[in-house]
Order: sequence, then structure tokens, then C-alpha cells
Amino acid sequence: MDYINIHTHHLNKTEGIFQILNADIREKDKLDKLVEEKKIHLSLGIHPWYIIENKIAEQERMIMALAENANVMMIGESGIDHLCSVDIKLQMKVFEKMIEISEEFKKPLIIHNVKSSAEIIEFHKSTNPFQPWIIHGFRGNEILAGQLIDKGLYLSFGYIYNKDAVKQTPINRLFIENDEATTDIREVYKMIAKDLDIEVKDLKEQIGVNLERIIPSVKL
Repeated sequence: MDYINIHTHHLNKTEGIFQILNADIREKDKLDKLVEEKKIHLSLGIHPWYIIENKIAEQERMIMALAENANVMMIGESGIDHLCSVDIKLQMKVFEKMIEISEEFKKPLIIHNVKSSAEIIEFHKSTNPFQPWIIHGFRGNEILAGQLIDKGLYLSFGYIYNKDAVKQTPINRLFIENDEATTDIREVYKMIAKDLDIEVKDLKEQIGVNLERIIPSVKL
């Protein structure tokens, strides 16, 4: 079973690593080339940091035009960030649109969450999505982890995480990533396996099962 890196900003073609690359939709020429490479698996979305009000419609059209491609695995990262300068109401409007695209194209939603768990839980309740939602780079405590899990969300952990939150997360609702870090994903697996007191090979196998559950079309 491959090491699965569910969310990364660094293209890595190392044998034995299955990764989902978060593509930067601001670089359209580069994005078009990535979509054409069938062995590269992507997520596409409007990140709250990069929302530009007069370009939202254009970016949404571009995402919808590319989302049907088989190598686009997920929509996002998108979400709500209370520490960035973009107006919260605008962030929420864009996030709602990404939820719609996720549902329309039947692809999971990978979520950027900074101090916005209450809003995300409320969106999940009000939209009642069929597609899985994954909070990426989760660093919160075990109480918040439990609240999100109780609402049906998945949690993805990177190099920096709360050990108690990892232990609180059912292993069938857990993913692993390296996000923007250059840390080898295999090292993150070792760390989390140690905290869960399981073998790395067993963790790899379970993460593979989790991925196949949320993306049935995936080929591992």
C-alpha cells in the first residue's frame, strides 16, 4: 500500500507515494498542464487568502470546467479564515459555492479552517452534503476534534498536530498530509503511528481504505 498524502502543495513523483496536489488556480497555464498529466492527482478550489472579488466568477467557471476531469480528486482547499484580511461574508459566499461544486461533481471537499469551526459546522448542518468534508492540517485540541467528528467530518493531520486530537480521531476518519511543509510524508506517518501505538504498515492500509471510501474511483 502506498503512503497517501491527501493534501500537499509540492509535487512529488516518488514511487510508493500517492498524493493529491493542491493546484494554484491563479497560475492557469501551469494548471492546464497539470490537468493534462493523468498520473497527477489534484484538488481545485478558491483559497480564502486568494479571493479577489472581481475575479471570483471567472475562477468558479474555471474550476467547473476542470472539475469533471478524472484526475481532479477533490474540490478545495476552500474554507473560512478569521485571521486573513478578506471579508468574512465574502469568504462564506465563496465557500458556499465550493460546497455546491463539490456536490455537483460528486467530489469531496477539502477545507481550510482557521478559527471557523462553528461556521463550518453550521454550513454542514444547513447544506447536509452528500460528499465527505475533510478539515486539512488540523491542529485543534481533542474537544474540537470530537465536535467535528460527531458532525461527520474527517480530519487530516500534518507535521504539527495535537497528539490528544489524533488519539481522539477514529482511525477510519483520519488522513495524513504535509501541506506546505517540505517534511517527508513518510516521517509524518511514523510520528502518528507511534502516537497511535500501531505499525506504520497498518496505518498506511487504513488510510488507503479511508481514501477509497471517500473517492470510490481512486486507483491505488
